[in-house]
Amino acid sequence: MKTIFSALFAGAAMLLLAGCVSVETAPAAETAPAAPAGNAVENPVKKEAEKAAPARPSRGAAEEEAIRFAGPGRNPVVVFDAGFSSKPADPECGGAMKQLADAGYTELFRFSCDPKLDIPGNAAKLHEFLSGLRAQLQKKYAEKYPKTKCDIRFDLFAPGVSGLLARYYLRYGGQLLPENGISLPLLDWRGAGLVDKVILVGTPSDGTLGVFAEMVGRTLPDPAAPVLSGVPAAASPAAYQMLPGVNGGTVHYADAPDGPALDLFDPAVWSANRWGLADPAVQAASKDAAERLDLYLRRARQFRTAMDTPAQPPKNVALFLFVGNGVPTASRLLVDRRTGRLSIADYAPGDGRATVASARFDRRGGKAEPPFSQSPILWQAVTHLPVGYADYFRSDSFWDDVRYYLLMFPTDRQRELYHLNRK
Repeated sequence: MKTIFSALFAGAAMLLLAGCVSVETAPAAETAPAAPAGNAVENPVKKEAEKAAPARPSRGAAEEEAIRFAGPGRNPVVVFDAGFSSKPADPECGGAMKQLADAGYTELFRFSCDPKLDIPGNAAKLHEFLSGLRAQLQKKYAEKYPKTKCDIRFDLFAPGVSGLLARYYLRYGGQLLPENGISLPLLDWRGAGLVDKVILVGTPSDGTLGVFAEMVGRTLPDPAAPVLSGVPAAASPAAYQMLPGVNGGTVHYADAPDGPALDLFDPAVWSANRWGLADPAVQAASKDAAERLDLYLRRARQFRTAMDTPAQPPKNVALFLFVGNGVPTASRLLVDRRTGRLSIADYAPGDGRATVASARFDRRGGKAEPPFSQSPILWQAVTHLPVGYADYFRSDSFWDDVRYYLLMFPTDRQRELYHLNRK
């Protein structure tokens, strides 16, 4: 229990985004630090086992050929910061940059979000970023490959909650949510004009209880878990757009655990429980706290409706999801009406941050019928791994699959462009 609480809620503090839009080329390989000096005792059994273990297979000839392939035919890759952390950099992004550089990519770029903006606001920044990048690369390729017409598209690597930004951008491009808080932007897949493939890793497509726990800032029953501060998270407009739907997790009152789930997008629920910006102490310090809470929740519901709408993506777009099912992940919380104290009532398979059902956006809600997954997202492939969130990026098989999808798996547009699978 202690480990699970720590993994879920301590990790939730990393889900609040900071930084600004930036560009980085692939970093040079770093040398691992030397092991600290000490009187280490060798284990002869382990040493012999390591000797006897077969070497990891080298890449096949086809993959080697794909790695050597360069030029405008290989899409540049934009790696997103894992998301909503107080740190300007994160190991997921840095690790991806190094892995892709090792695979031969030279056109690698990094994108970080503006913490003052919501997800659609960051999509507008992303569109500006990609458009500028495309113009630079078109000029570069025109000089280097004068006989080749360069229709530049990007592949996106989006770990964690940054996958929500990638998905919104594909559907709506740089459009903001309409100001009336009700109507939706035009779903015309305009972001797909600049994007071919998207790799999502542990993205909570139907939200996550971890963000909710961070926002309300309540003490958890695990004494090893930190007391989270809800004010910074609750002040982030993007955080409200990550609140969970049914598949992301539900919250109930402890004295009515089998009663209806609380509507986390209703300002009255936040006021009744004195959560985040509805906390009297916060409202005393910030005169517009109640107004902002109402605005953020209204726009969060609007955002969720925009993301829930089923739609067939253009044939040039392929979405690949990696989802962990190795850590029991909170799927139902109970809240004490009097103290606001949180407790975990139920778990579901997940990676410690997102449940499998949230990542896949499976609308069956745990029901056996119908027998097929129902999701508003048309996944090209879903890969399940028996890991927790941090372990994705330590897995050789994970990176093997990422390289395969990026280097060798063609979209329908690429099949036509390169005359693949034709007689």
